[in-house]
Amino acid sequence: MAAFERRFFAGGATSTQLANAMGAGDSTFVIVSATAWPGTPGVDFWVVIDRDTTAEEKIKCTQNVGTTVT
Repeated sequence: MAAFERRFFAGGATSTQLANAMGAGDSTFVIVSATAWPGTPGVDFWVVIDRDTTAEEKIKCTQNVGTTVT
């Protein structure tokens, strides 16, 4: 198994919650608050769902417009 390093970045988005459930085939999801989220088209960013649990999932996102994340 390859080693990995967990990284945290200053100025990262604040934690929030999903506004509604996500499905396996969804290409967008809605969050409760987008305070300090990137929102810049063309600048990819990563979101971590269920951090520090056995269900942790990382999602590569391309943008957010308001509270809708693609």
